[in-house]
Amino acid sequence: RSGCVPDDRGGSRKGRKGTDAVVAFPVVTDVHSFRGEIVPGAWRDSKNHIRIARQAAVVFGADFTADLGDLGFDCFGTHRTASTREQAEIRLRAEETLYRDFPVPTIFCIGNHDYGCADWKPGEHVTAAEFGRRFNGPARVKGVSFVGPDSLDYGYWDIPGKNCRVIFLNTAELAPRRGVSPEQVAFFRRALETLPKGSVALALSHITPNYSLALWANAKPRTYRGMDELRTVAEAFVAAGGRFAGFVSGDSHFDWQKTVNGVAYLTTQGYGSIGASELPKGDGVVHRPRGADKCQCLIDVVAVKPRSGETRLFRIGAGGAEADRVLHNGFGKENR
Repeated sequence: RSGCVPDDRGGSRKGRKGTDAVVAFPVVTDVHSFRGEIVPGAWRDSKNHIRIARQAAVVFGADFTADLGDLGFDCFGTHRTASTREQAEIRLRAEETLYRDFPVPTIFCIGNHDYGCADWKPGEHVTAAEFGRRFNGPARVKGVSFVGPDSLDYGYWDIPGKNCRVIFLNTAELAPRRGVSPEQVAFFRRALETLPKGSVALALSHITPNYSLALWANAKPRTYRGMDELRTVAEAFVAAGGRFAGFVSGDSHFDWQKTVNGVAYLTTQGYGSIGASELPKGDGVVHRPRGADKCQCLIDVVAVKPRSGETRLFRIGAGGAEADRVLHNGFGKENR
């Protein structure tokens, strides 16, 4: 569980499933790889760790894999060198290669660094529609019945036979690459309101809708348009007895979770780095170094029991079992 190479499988979760069916999927986030080429075995290049996530998906019999964004199209060569469109294209093709011909579907959430132009630079080289077409599009071509706009930068998927609806959001939809549109809020509301009886919903995003509690210590106060509305929709759904397990997000570069007004929010560190002075001091905030050589992997496997609603994360890599977390303890019998 603490290794960094693909043949370190981290053990089996058989025996923990009980009699309840389980939805399982590995999560990768904040890869931030500025190297265009793929060099097998170069574990300091975080995008190579996608190979580990792929193998984890096979080992755990996953229903899909999830990439929560900030893949690294905005920089090339170094973290401070903004990409040209041509350089972003090299990185885009590398990402496509890493996921190509993988039998397990992958759901991508676009991040604020995924527009192919550095976050501190104006403009964009990659649109949300291109991102959705190139990364979520292949799953739809293979028969995954995503529901959402043609752009596929957000949507949902009812996993066949599993009573679980996975909603994926674009929380970098609005300028300056943060926030959601009224149309996406309305989509999220419909996704919850039309949830089939007996199913559970889980939302994936790059930036957590509870963004104000997951900012870096030196960050200025921000307003992310539409995020408050997402939270309000989720809270109303849960208050009415709706079966919503919560939000799983990246972006923050640290592990954190909190339940507010009945809605669970969790961020996972992924491959993002953060300085000690930038780490907030809130309860439950933890940054787990990936070793001096930064070769150690950091992947979470999410397991959802749709019947009970119990939702847990199991860590492969940095932090090991100490980084395992519970997102939702499950619903009462009246909500099953």
